Amino acid sequence: MSAPTLPNWGRVSSKRHSTSSNGATSPYGDSALVAECQRVATAAPGTRNTTLNAAAFSLAQLVAVGKLDEPVVRRRLEGAALAAGLERDEIVATVDSGFSAGLQAPRAAPHSDRLHDANEALVEGFNQLDNEGWQSPKRPSWRDQIFTAAALQTMKFPLPQWVIPDLIPEGLTILAGRPKVGKSWLAFDIAAAVAGGRLCLGSRKPEQGDVLYAALEDNPRRLQRRLDRIFPTFNGRWPERLTLTNAWARLDKGGVQHLKEWADGVASPRLVILDTLAGVKPIRTQQGYELDYAALEGLHRLANDRGFGIVVLHHTRKMEAEDPLDTISGTLGLAGSADTSIVIARSSQGTTLYVRGRDIEEAEHAISFDKTTCRWAILGAAADVQRSKERNAILAALDEAGEAMSPEAIVTAVGMKRGNVDRLLGKMVTDEEILKVGRGLYIHPNHATADHR
Repeated sequence: MSAPTLPNWGRVSSKRHSTSSNGATSPYGDSALVAECQRVATAAPGTRNTTLNAAAFSLAQLVAVGKLDEPVVRRRLEGAALAAGLERDEIVATVDSGFSAGLQAPRAAPHSDRLHDANEALVEGFNQLDNEGWQSPKRPSWRDQIFTAAALQTMKFPLPQWVIPDLIPEGLTILAGRPKVGKSWLAFDIAAAVAGGRLCLGSRKPEQGDVLYAALEDNPRRLQRRLDRIFPTFNGRWPERLTLTNAWARLDKGGVQHLKEWADGVASPRLVILDTLAGVKPIRTQQGYELDYAALEGLHRLANDRGFGIVVLHHTRKMEAEDPLDTISGTLGLAGSADTSIVIARSSQGTTLYVRGRDIEEAEHAISFDKTTCRWAILGAAADVQRSKERNAILAALDEAGEAMSPEAIVTAVGMKRGNVDRLLGKMVTDEEILKVGRGLYIHPNHATADHR
């Protein structure tokens, strides 16, 4: 039996090319094209979409300076991606994304006669692959997977893509909170914003696209009532790009495959919401980190391969914890498998939205819920908002007392920790919000006399 034919994208001419004004490939560009196509074709599952995007970005940089011809690059990247197992629709979208970023960052190629020798070496290598059989590539050596810090310094990567700007990036996100804290209202508002092209959480405008919301604890009547609050009837038709369901297969019983089929059937999949994890998580008789991690592994791979967001709603434990991620019900395997974790927590100081992830800076936002519209809004950084509330509490206590108070009396009146009260009293005196009228005594300006000033 003869060896399988090498795909067109893997062939490279042994003749040296010259760069011309019509965009013909250069030796350097030709070598880069073959190398990137090989990386795409042999990318491991879970990394294929990211590898294709990075390859498109890198090669587009050379297209921008005339070292490669764009139609040739696109055609060969498509062939490599098809060989890797990606599907044509997602290939086109991923290559478009990489090209869009790469063309904005042109990269000059080095000029050296040694490039010709490198090109010839690639030809010899591909001939060897042709003889040995392209369909059975060898497992990459560890030597092929390492790079130096100096090389990393000059690498160019596409910026993270956001479902909700600076809050939910593409990939897998866990949204956790106590029962009835308002997780579903937040998820519905996010879904409506993405599908309908409108703002959410106050002023955040997502990229519009198709959304699938699996409301596994609701029924059609409750869904209609929820959406009627978020989309008042006088605002027109509800978005066609928001698809709803009250049932979905468990992740180990076809659920992940069904999500892939949904994504294949819409024009621009941007977001999937699974409400809640309990409705789709594989049923296990045992628990453990590895089992929790494995439960979401298929979702993580799908979201990152296809370049859209999957948000899974889950509960937090009753027990408090210093680290908000420790409050997520189950083992740390759930948070470990997610690209981003978001925790809604309510306390005497208000409600916060804590965010931590691989592509997002750790942040804690103060949020408020409008009971009329059933929509959440971000008020600002939690520390800033809560600090203002604490100052207001101290001012109210001093005003109500009508006379000078000691720190101990203020602690009793406002229910705060002594250290926090001492710290704030000093700042409030500096900011002239209150007056210090003696050793360890403070008074509200409304009750201060001339002797106090």
